[in-house]
Amino acid sequence: LLHWQVKLPVIRSPRLPPISYGQQQKLALLRVFGLNSPILFLDEPLSNLDKKTQENVVAYIRKLKGEKTILVVMHSDELDEAADSVIYIENKKLIQK
Repeated sequence: LLHWQVKLPVIRSPRLPPISYGQQQKLALLRVFGLNSPILFLDEPLSNLDKKTQENVVAYIRKLKGEKTILVVMHSDELDEAADSVIYIENKKLIQK
């Protein structure tokens, strides 16, 4: 396994500045995309992101196609055309389209 260290600045403030939900989502996605895992699970990956960032995330997920298995759970259809398979829940049943 390859390990590396990242030096982060020491924050001496007793409180960290609050960050927006969009910033939290970006950090979470960076953490997941930075994993050296063959399988990624993404829950609402585009929520709380601005349009440009959403487009960048969709493009990056498309780029990963064929390299990783990606399971995405979301209410919208932005990634449907990039998916090998789409499963909907309708009337408490799983339906593959």
